[in-house]
Amino acid sequence: MWRLKPSGSPVGFLCFTYDGSVKVMMRYLVMLMAVVFLSGCVPIWTGSTMQDDIAALKAEQARQNETLEEKQKELSAMVESARNDVASLNQMTKEATELLARNNADFGLELEQVRQELQRLVGKMEETDFNLQRLQSDLRMFKEDVDIRFADGGGTPLPEKADELYKFAQDKFKNRDFRAARKALESFAVKHARDSRMADVVFMMGETYFEEGEWVSAVFEYQKVFKNYPRSSKAGDAVFRIGESYVQLKKCQEAQLFYESVVSDYPKSTYVSQARERLSKMKGGQCP
Repeated sequence: MWRLKPSGSPVGFLCFTYDGSVKVMMRYLVMLMAVVFLSGCVPIWTGSTMQDDIAALKAEQARQNETLEEKQKELSAMVESARNDVASLNQMTKEATELLARNNADFGLELEQVRQELQRLVGKMEETDFNLQRLQSDLRMFKEDVDIRFADGGGTPLPEKADELYKFAQDKFKNRDFRAARKALESFAVKHARDSRMADVVFMMGETYFEEGEWVSAVFEYQKVFKNYPRSSKAGDAVFRIGESYVQLKKCQEAQLFYESVVSDYPKSTYVSQARERLSKMKGGQCP
């Protein structure tokens, strides 16, 4: 009969020896095929091919690993370069921001200086305009006074004593003879400059101009009151009347400052309540 035994033949793992009938041989052949297929045994040449493929795969994996390492190194270098670029950009941005801030500060300072100079020039212009209007008013009134004096032969003689001269001025003012009242007040200021009623005299002088609509001249006189006689009871009244004069000159913004000064600095003034009313209207958008 045939017997199954190992063989050193290069063409297979197993070989058969005859040891009986064909039927027995076939039985052993079927068993051999089953063992081969079920056990996973493969021919020698197939195993060699698989080893070559595995070796090739390992070599390819090694090359891929080397490529991956190179790519990682390149990527790391790119990341480091990007970080350096970002750091440089941040530094440049910081320097640019600091420079811009310095430039803005310098520009802001220059702009503030220009604004202050402009305000100074505007104030100077307004002051010049006031002086011009005052000069025009004085010239006009001087001409009218000269005409009056020539008409009545030089005018009525004024009293000499302080009390009489002051009463004379008051009477003329009440009768709305503002020019005569003003002449008496001017005479009083020259002859009795140390009199305790000087604040009232100057204030009344401003009132004569105010009643005649000579707003600029009135402002000049009222200013003398709170500048030269700040502790007088007329100081707050004069500030209020300056506000009123500015309103008549259509300068409500300036007038508001004087009304506010009356309320805050001269609470005992007889015009405090009126100053508050004016301010209330102004806050409502009205120019009284």
